[in-house]
Amino acid sequence: MALGGGDGKLRVWNLQAGAIQEWGAHQQSIKEVLALRTQDGWNGDGFATGSFDKTVALWTTPGSQPAVKIPLLFKVFAMDGMAPYLLVAGSDRHVSLYDMRKCQAAVWAEYSPLQWQTRCACLIPGKNSAQEPLGFALGGVDGSLGAVPFSNCSQARRLCVTSPPSSPGASRCAVNAVRRLPELPGKILAGGGDGRITGWTVD
Repeated sequence: MALGGGDGKLRVWNLQAGAIQEWGAHQQSIKEVLALRTQDGWNGDGFATGSFDKTVALWTTPGSQPAVKIPLLFKVFAMDGMAPYLLVAGSDRHVSLYDMRKCQAAVWAEYSPLQWQTRCACLIPGKNSAQEPLGFALGGVDGSLGAVPFSNCSQARRLCVTSPPSSPGASRCAVNAVRRLPELPGKILAGGGDGRITGWTVD
């Protein structure tokens, strides 16, 4: 189990041994941790972390220095990965896609279709190849879900997926999780702070 802390440290907890080992650290809080496994198509096992220090780091062994460090223009709020691609979404509505085989420059960068801050993100599997994502989905603090195909950003859709406020002046619940369904290409699930889970098809 990997843990990203508010102190910027990445810790790996060996549940069998009951030991926690520090793998590395960012200069500010770690917002996202992804496990990268060879069996999922990644070039080796390790962890990817996204931080408020405006960097993404790849850790392959315990130590003070990451194997790869990607500087960003924004704080990281959400990440997702489908080997060899890493989706990073963050402050100021930035969204970038990296090919981790040549990861210093984004292969795709755009602004979020959401009006407000991103809370969660996921890549959407393509219908012809599980290794080539069709696009991505973002959940926002305002209860909106944005779906964007990489092929045509003008086709971005923004939907409200959480219940309307229960009283005048109250805010809509945030979308706290969005997940792809690998066995159902083009399908995603979104979970909101209102306790609802909704399914969507992204063509």
